Amino acid sequence: GAYSVFCRILKLVVCHHHGAESSASNYFGRLNLNVLLCTGIKNLGNDACNVALSVFEAIMSSSYDTMRDDVGSLLEMLRHFSMLSSSSGKTKIEIDIKAIRRESDILKMLEAVMQSNKLARDVFRTSGGFEMMMRLVLVLKGALPSSTNESNDKIENNDERGIIILDLIKSIFSVIGTSTNNPMMKKSFSDTDTATNQIVDLDDDENSSLSPISKNRSFLRSKNFYIS
Repeated sequence: GAYSVFCRILKLVVCHHHGAESSASNYFGRLNLNVLLCTGIKNLGNDACNVALSVFEAIMSSSYDTMRDDVGSLLEMLRHFSMLSSSSGKTKIEIDIKAIRRESDILKMLEAVMQSNKLARDVFRTSGGFEMMMRLVLVLKGALPSSTNESNDKIENNDERGIIILDLIKSIFSVIGTSTNNPMMKKSFSDTDTATNQIVDLDDDENSSLSPISKNRSFLRSKNFYIS
């Protein structure tokens, strides 16, 4: 549709012109580019969602200027979809599978951004990204299907739903893993920077030189979230 075509053109502009992400944001300031992209992700079909996410990825992979706003928009969408996919007060059949798929799509894009732009890992932590990951896990309580005493058709539907939910869980922990570890970059860190068993004061200026990965590890340890 027209929305997908527009997003594809916008992505080409961002990818092929340095600084175009800022120009695009300024040009579409009246519309609020993030609102436009989020609308497609929330309300339109799979193609529109994927193309809108690809625009987000292109912008976030090459710029830090709007990173906090972009990450904030993504986390807000995750919150929106988590409310739809919450198993609280619902039967397993009623759980919104479309919402869970969208959560996985957003997380996979966010992981790709953190792999290409290490500063995104810092913004992810300071924007409440880890707390959101825990929320996504908690709202799935009881969502995984059981085949006990169910018909073959129900078992088949449960299997599909279970695969989708497990894909989301895998995406959640992949994002956490990418934010706290990158083997390809490990050799470039100093010995103190890669110390993962320490909890440091992230507000202390002396620790400002630590990599985003080390800051994230320290943050999770301070919250009693174990990382091996």
